[in-house]
Amino acid sequence: MKRMLRAILCSLKNETPTPNIAEQRERSDEFDESYFAGDTGSAYSANNYLETALLSRTYFEMAEIMTRCFEPKRVLEVGCAAGPIVYHLNSYFDTEAHGLDVSKWAIENRLHPNVGWATADKLPFPDSHFDVVFSCHMLEHLTTDTIAASIEELSRVCAPDGVQFHLLPVIGQGPYTDVFGSIVGLKSDVTHHLLNDRQWWSDRWSQAGWHDSGVRAAMAYDNHGFEFSDCQFILTRSELSAPVLAAIARRNLDVARTYQRALTRRPAPGLEAYLNDIRVHWPAP
Repeated sequence: MKRMLRAILCSLKNETPTPNIAEQRERSDEFDESYFAGDTGSAYSANNYLETALLSRTYFEMAEIMTRCFEPKRVLEVGCAAGPIVYHLNSYFDTEAHGLDVSKWAIENRLHPNVGWATADKLPFPDSHFDVVFSCHMLEHLTTDTIAASIEELSRVCAPDGVQFHLLPVIGQGPYTDVFGSIVGLKSDVTHHLLNDRQWWSDRWSQAGWHDSGVRAAMAYDNHGFEFSDCQFILTRSELSAPVLAAIARRNLDVARTYQRALTRRPAPGLEAYLNDIRVHWPAP
């Protein structure tokens, strides 16, 4: 009851609540500074995370997909690390966004005040509070002991007609088909506890009343070429609405055209007329 009252009070203040320090220390040991900056096998350790996160076109594109395709008023990102996507949503897309993570180090270095501490199985927000619940490379860090409760909590805070949008490594899809390549890389991170195929994840969501739409939003600034475009779940309790389907289709067409122009080195549509005009009027040597 106290946790729920505190969550409601924080939501009225437009703040992301943070539990006590003792609880933080208990849950954040695996994700200290060395996880983000040391030689731990994590994807973060390959780059200087704090210096590059806000400059990542991939993170910005994720924020853009959520706003353009789902048009939410309020978004929750679970497992947001320091919160670059939360920053973009609040700063550039006029969307109230909150982020949660279990890393004390990430919270201390948060990029937006709406980033706070919590575990996925105990979310400090009221029921049906968010239009979109999002995660990127978070679900695989859960365990067999916490996955069911975490899905229940993610479901609880999502509106009845809301969308859950999750990006994660799905074995057998995207780059995760080569057991001697990307899958070995995944397993080098000891915090990756749940590495499963699409059916395994679909079954878990189905048990909680969620429908895997089978629809995917393409990304131009993808990871491993096409990981996030292929390894994702867009989940609803019923069906995606016609406007959402149309928005995703438009986005996927735009991304396809972007790739086509990059492969053929052709300019964007409409630019050809200007180039022809320049050619005609270019002064002779």
